[in-house]
Amino acid sequence: MIKSLKTLLSDSLIYGISGILRSMIGIFLIPFYTRIFSPEEYGIISIITTTFFLIGLLAVCGLDNSAHRWYYDNEDLIDRKKTFSTWALFQLALSVLFSLLILLFSPIFSDLLLGSSEKSFLFIFPSLSLITGVLPAVVSNWYRVQRKPLATIVFTFFQTLVTVGCTILFVNVFQWGINGIFGALTVSSLIFTLIAIQQMRGWLSFKYFSQSRLFDMMKFSLPLIPAALSFWLLNNTDAYFISFFKNKTEVGLFAIGASLASVMSLFTGAFQQAWGPFAFSIINNVDARQIYAKVFLIYGYCIAFLAACFLMFAPEALMLFTTPEYFESAWVTGILSYNLMFIGFSYIAIIGISISKTTSPYAIAMLYATIVTIVLNILLIPAWGKEGSALATLVAQIIVPVYLFHKGQKNYFIPYEFKKVILIILVFAAIGLIARFIPFSCFIVQVLFKVLLALLMLVLIIQFNKSYLIVLYKKSIKKLY
Repeated sequence: MIKSLKTLLSDSLIYGISGILRSMIGIFLIPFYTRIFSPEEYGIISIITTTFFLIGLLAVCGLDNSAHRWYYDNEDLIDRKKTFSTWALFQLALSVLFSLLILLFSPIFSDLLLGSSEKSFLFIFPSLSLITGVLPAVVSNWYRVQRKPLATIVFTFFQTLVTVGCTILFVNVFQWGINGIFGALTVSSLIFTLIAIQQMRGWLSFKYFSQSRLFDMMKFSLPLIPAALSFWLLNNTDAYFISFFKNKTEVGLFAIGASLASVMSLFTGAFQQAWGPFAFSIINNVDARQIYAKVFLIYGYCIAFLAACFLMFAPEALMLFTTPEYFESAWVTGILSYNLMFIGFSYIAIIGISISKTTSPYAIAMLYATIVTIVLNILLIPAWGKEGSALATLVAQIIVPVYLFHKGQKNYFIPYEFKKVILIILVFAAIGLIARFIPFSCFIVQVLFKVLLALLMLVLIIQFNKSYLIVLYKKSIKKLY
């Protein structure tokens, strides 16, 4: 078990290093954006980004998940090439179709989403990036299934770096405004499409395309399509609701808060990228269930600590990285950090249903959560604005892992220690809330007090795991001698 956990930790750390580097670049762009774009303009960026995120989800059709599952079914190289070629070629064709439709009807989209058909030019670059973004995503998944985390992070990090460079060039030097952000993404993904073709030479070919394989993969991913739509509705429709009930300035404030909270996704994202291939690779191990349970416990403690820290230090982070007009986003950051925490739990929970190649419970869970988030958005946003939307997202997101754990345990029982994890989440959240509600007259005292609370949480983690840490310590001593 220890060896397997070390493997997962090693892969997660490598992905995490990449995430930290990408996240630092993202943090660097926050003050860049907030000093160039007003909250209203940032709201427009958020609405367009949200819309194309949905279209991207529909274009992939859940075939990335299918590719992972089929890759491990057969060690034959030709069969594996068939899986990736079928996925890549089908998604490319679908992306081209979506792109043409959006360009054709862009004035209508612009009028509906932005309130003016004259802004239809803002849809050109995002439409093109639908096509240019396919192969970079495919090659990243190709690295992951081959358990090459270093290659994955090198590729994604340099793609992010080029995107940032192009963004600064187009927005700051060429003065393209909002269009510069999406133009930078298109140019960057085009460059890395060429690199992806070079990297996967011999893997992507029409001769490997298989209609029967596509049918089988689509059959597996079919429940994931409405689930993907539900995921989008659950996590990305805030911009539409806030714009309808409030205004685009409020959308921009929400988006900045969400952007800061997304820094936490460098941890959940690193774990997710390492977890999928790792979890499937040990399915047949005798102690697989015990390993899954231990991963859940370790993840629970770590992510509860991180979420509480984001909740506590959100105001200070906004003071550091943004301008005063964005300081109101602090509660959004804190609330959405917990949303990301529960998304991470969903990655673990889904293993119980994925082992038997059934994904319908995930679709059902997302459907329930989507209904809840829509209802809560309608009820909470008129009164509480962006904070109400963040709460709606969080409450609905909790439903997903709860339902998946419930169904997964019936399908494939794993001895999870739910009580310990729930307790630590509640205790740490209470500490975080206490820190936010105490008024301080001195900024330095405020920061020092929060740092002490963070140290207290670390002490609690050690105390809760004292017996296990003692066992690890004794094993380490034995190895030394």
